[in-house]
Amino acid sequence: MSITNTTPIHRPAPGFRSHAQRILDHAVAQPTRVVLQDGQRQITARQLDHAVRGMAHRFAAEGVQAGCVVALAAPVSIEAIVARYAATLLGCITTLCPNPTVPDRLAEFLQLVEADVLICFPGARTAAEAASVQAGMPALLHVEPLTPEDLAGHASDEGRDATDYPVAAAARAALVTSGGTTGGVKASHFTFEQWTHTVDTGPCPERRQLICTSLAHVSQAHVDQTLLGGGRIVLLEHFSPGDVLRTIGAERITHLCLVEPLLVKLADHPDVEHRDLSSLVAISHIGADASASLCRRLLGRLGVRPAHAYGASEVGIISLLDSRHYQVTEPDRLDTCGRPLDGVDVRIERADGTAAAAGEEGLIVVHSIRRAGGYVGSADQSAFRPDGWYATGDLGCLDVDGFLHVRGRARDRRDVDGVAVMPLDVQEALCSHPAVRYAVTIPAAIQGDGFDALVLLEPAAKLTVDELRADIRTRYGPHLVPRVLAVADRVPVTEQGKPDRREIREVLDLARPE
Repeated sequence: MSITNTTPIHRPAPGFRSHAQRILDHAVAQPTRVVLQDGQRQITARQLDHAVRGMAHRFAAEGVQAGCVVALAAPVSIEAIVARYAATLLGCITTLCPNPTVPDRLAEFLQLVEADVLICFPGARTAAEAASVQAGMPALLHVEPLTPEDLAGHASDEGRDATDYPVAAAARAALVTSGGTTGGVKASHFTFEQWTHTVDTGPCPERRQLICTSLAHVSQAHVDQTLLGGGRIVLLEHFSPGDVLRTIGAERITHLCLVEPLLVKLADHPDVEHRDLSSLVAISHIGADASASLCRRLLGRLGVRPAHAYGASEVGIISLLDSRHYQVTEPDRLDTCGRPLDGVDVRIERADGTAAAAGEEGLIVVHSIRRAGGYVGSADQSAFRPDGWYATGDLGCLDVDGFLHVRGRARDRRDVDGVAVMPLDVQEALCSHPAVRYAVTIPAAIQGDGFDALVLLEPAAKLTVDELRADIRTRYGPHLVPRVLAVADRVPVTEQGKPDRREIREVLDLARPE
């Protein structure tokens, strides 16, 4: 096997330590502290250190070296986290593959990021092997379940410095994928310094973060934030509302982040009223439209105050509506995403590039210390401006109190009956009906036809599509009535849990009148 690496190697920066190196440093300070666990195992800081260094030795022996693009077709598992840190320790550029069990989409992603090595795990081996051949990959490495010997450190007894490879702050460290709600995936590149800014949010020794969605998206940042801050990661291989609720109580989970469709599933589960959620410090939702009506419903169902974050894979979290303002006593805040975080500047631009006034809608542009360096491949780079700002592609406004109102993607705005309408407007109208649990709105297939929508109803609801249409028309006007409206028992979602527009379109096409 040969590994071809054409990435330029940067000279190490004196004294700089990557996020992976700093996480392993905890093994010296608190070696017996549990840092990772799943349903069967608890891994201490010392065991994590041994496992990562041992795997780094193995990767190095196979020819993996600094600058290699290492793609991981990874499940939510301890082994995946260990393999990612092992490659990072060697100075590699790591990327977690979306859709790792779908060969065609995996191969397309491997070609996009120009991967040198594909690491696969049990359960995704067949797909990884097929994708490797299809993408013309030069190297395929298999990772097996960790053994007691791996955790005992026999492979790394040569000493900590044997795999403590110095890396340059300016060298590329990670390629992070976008959510891919429309099927297309982009990957942003971060240097070691940029990624460290993204995940170093300070000490959090009491944090117990539950990870139950794909590591390829925001979960990888939560893993790094928690371990870098001295907390513990608890893993569930898949999202299951009942299992999540049980784990929150049993493991005293403090932090959980889900996209809206999954949080709705969690809130609607019958066990939510009987499980102990008192340990939760932050249950946040991110990644899709959240109407004020939906936020009020979540408050009533969960019994704890959620938080609503707005961000992007290219710049990290931009703003946060935390539990201080996410409450029914502040109804005007529920249609916002809170205030921008420290280190993040937000401005609203008019079409001519000038700054909009408070309350005036325009393009959301962000300057952040967490901004990526750009996209890999041939993707349009214009969103990454030379002056350090990033154009999100979203419309919104800042109110007089500095709260950010996110309206949605600029390309999704439609003129309906002479009124400018966003998908969020239609979702709010639908979710305000007491019989509607959740709604997803997407632009109609035909440009001038406004919007289509998929709704979930309360279990006992007898509401018909025609009755819901009539209600929206009476209360809000005809411009917010979906052209195609379908009732479903589930919302098709991506592997991250976001609404899957391609599959939703297929469902709506079946409901379209002939």
